Amino acid sequence: MNSRSHFVFVYGTLKTGFPNHYYMQLGGPDSYEYIGQALTRERYPMVLLNKRFVPALLHVAGSGNRIAGEVFKVDDKVLAHLDELEGVASNYYTRQIIEIDPIDFGAEQITGPCFVYFLCRDGNPEFIYEELLLEVHLAEYTSTHATQYIPKWTRAVEPPALS
Repeated sequence: MNSRSHFVFVYGTLKTGFPNHYYMQLGGPDSYEYIGQALTRERYPMVLLNKRFVPALLHVAGSGNRIAGEVFKVDDKVLAHLDELEGVASNYYTRQIIEIDPIDFGAEQITGPCFVYFLCRDGNPEFIYEELLLEVHLAEYTSTHATQYIPKWTRAVEPPALS
């Protein structure tokens, strides 16, 4: 990796073999490295948004489940691509630091912070979507969920509201 490296915990469409995993590869073959499977140390609610099967992690530690996912080491370029996909600049998701517990890491061990993307509102990850807390909380986003996922570039655009 040519720039700084960052550990990122992914729990949904960015996982290996899932619809948005190719974002990991946008920086080139040396821009990312699979580290292994892990669980979040804290419990969080993970829900599916609407009928698009988009996974969303809510920043409500202690509620929900320990979330299963994968850890990657990525460079600055890939991290910027991930931020773009997750809508960080438009305050749709926010990147935060969490603790994880490795399941099957090889020789590489995490020695620094691990980033994750939380659903937010206006950049505030602490904002709680009360209605989403009533949804079923997943422990893992599976390939069954991913087959029903509707990629953002194929979603219908909502017409602007008339005044």
